[in-house]
Amino acid sequence: MSLEKLFDAVDLSHHLSDIARARSVSPLKGLQKYYGKAGIISLAGGLPHPDYFPFASVGGEALAPNSFSLTASKENSSMSWLWGLFSTKEKSTSFHVPKYPTKPGDVNLAQSLQYGMASGLPSLQVFIKEFTKEVYQPGYSNYTTLVHTGNTDGWAKAALTLCNPGEGVLVDEWTYPSAVAMMSPHGIRPVAVPLDGQGINGDAMRCLLLGWDETIRGMPRYGRISIK
Repeated sequence: MSLEKLFDAVDLSHHLSDIARARSVSPLKGLQKYYGKAGIISLAGGLPHPDYFPFASVGGEALAPNSFSLTASKENSSMSWLWGLFSTKEKSTSFHVPKYPTKPGDVNLAQSLQYGMASGLPSLQVFIKEFTKEVYQPGYSNYTTLVHTGNTDGWAKAALTLCNPGEGVLVDEWTYPSAVAMMSPHGIRPVAVPLDGQGINGDAMRCLLLGWDETIRGMPRYGRISIK
């Protein structure tokens, strides 16, 4: 899918929560975009020189991409994979991360160990955006990707960006406990919807929304997001 043939995303900023609308760029973080530019010398303190970082390089062994077959053999028994773990030597590949890059764009410790933007390492951002483009093929041209530290952290950012206290979120009848626990202190309440073999039952959700009583529910009917 060629990005040149795609349109820009629809503006959905009216769905932003009050706290999201109140956010502004940090005065210090806002200066990060100028760091490293030719001809600019930073006099700001707080950034240690990479020469003082205690690691000269890091390395290790990682499982090779083809360590495990992506297709199951019909001839193998259901426990053959377990036997394979003990009978086959793991395929691995070594990696090495130097303090300074040998060419632009390489992962390096001088940048990785330094204070940076909350958006994550630039090299990681580039990889994730390219991966998203090739694998998920977003339906619009001006998409962006965000880096988080785990699913619960990512969900917390999404929920607080879109939900105000007192609002609800449609969830599976059986849903991820940490997602619910994260919402509770912020006054965001889960609304369970029965499941079927495909996930949330469409008829049950339609019935729930059509019969929504804001007085009984204690929250408005208009929707923002749902989770599984």
